[in-house]
Amino acid sequence: MPSDPTYCLFRCDTRPLAMAVEHVAEIAEVGPLVRMSRCPRQVAGLFVYHQHVLPVLSLDGHPRAPDAVALVARTEAGLWALGIDRGGTQIVAARPARHDPARGEDGLVTAGLIRREGADHALVDAEASWRSFRILIEGSFARPA
Repeated sequence: MPSDPTYCLFRCDTRPLAMAVEHVAEIAEVGPLVRMSRCPRQVAGLFVYHQHVLPVLSLDGHPRAPDAVALVARTEAGLWALGIDRGGTQIVAARPARHDPARGEDGLVTAGLIRREGADHALVDAEASWRSFRILIEGSFARPA
C-alpha cells in the first residue's frame, strides 16, 4: 500500500496552511527586509537567500518583524518566500481533501485541506500561487507611477 504524501504544516498570520514537502526548500530567518516602492501590499520586502534575492510575501499585507521567518518555496518558475509565524511548523504524512484550485484575494492559490489537531490547513498550490503573485507584482510595475 502506498504511503501518504508528506506536507509541511505552518501558520501564516495565524492562518493554518500546508505545502507539499517537495516544494519546501527551507524555513529561513529573513532578518530585516528591503522594501521596494510600487510593490503590491503582499510583498513585505526582499531578502537574500544564498545567492538569490527573493520576495517575502505577507498575506495580511503588513511588514514582517525583523526576526521573522519565511518558508522558502521551490517551484519550476523559481524560488519565492512566504512570511510565516514563528513556531508550530510540522511535517506530516496526510491525504488531503482536494478541491478545485481557488485563488484568494491575497493571491494565494489553494487546492485542498488537511485536517490536523482540529484545524483545517489550506493546501497551498506552490506553482499556481507563485504565478498569481508574479502577476500581482508585474502588474504593479506596469502601471504608470
